[in-house]
Amino acid sequence: MYKACIRLYGFIGSGRKRLLLGLLLLINLSHTGLTQNWDIQILRDVNLHRNKDFDPFFRHVSNSVLPLTLGLPLGVLAYEQAIIKTTSSKRRGVEMFAVAIGTVALSQGIKWTLNRERPYDKYPDIDNVYFANDPSFPSGHTASAFALATSATLIWPKWYVAVPAYTWAGSVAYSRMHLGLHYPSDIAAGAALGAGTAYLCHYLNQKLFRKKKDTVLLTF
Repeated sequence: MYKACIRLYGFIGSGRKRLLLGLLLLINLSHTGLTQNWDIQILRDVNLHRNKDFDPFFRHVSNSVLPLTLGLPLGVLAYEQAIIKTTSSKRRGVEMFAVAIGTVALSQGIKWTLNRERPYDKYPDIDNVYFANDPSFPSGHTASAFALATSATLIWPKWYVAVPAYTWAGSVAYSRMHLGLHYPSDIAAGAALGAGTAYLCHYLNQKLFRKKKDTVLLTF
């Protein structure tokens, strides 16, 4: 996995290289256990002092990741094929799908490679609202949320897209600690992975198709 990341490092741009280096650093620190003290302390501060009345709300926030990750790209693709009908607009929906699939594949690959124990399994005092059946690092929900938020902001670089998108993604990230399912380092790595995947897919989309002009499909 590290060799593949090194080859990828030589291909992508400087800003994306910083994201990749940050992710690799988080992987290394979490794997060696150097982050464990502050990791569990922050999680305890969030999880054990939470207002439990908000548990159902944050569970709904977490559960919103799957329908939004699938539904938004589908909606964009359907809208742009039916109404706008340009080749570049259709690529936006495809790009968002590529980001979603790539993020899930990468996060699951890293999860099962490192196989980090969930915090509630290692520390019995952590009050998890429910159980998960996959490893802890990185947070897949956070990765998918930040992938979607970053992808949408790159495609539509407007404040009224970025603010609600990242507010939602941040709420998903917090919910994973509130519910007792992830360490802060899981959250940080998931956010970096999701954002990095979105940047990479957007870069490849522009690089592959930047020389092609939009083709308007006329309908009669």
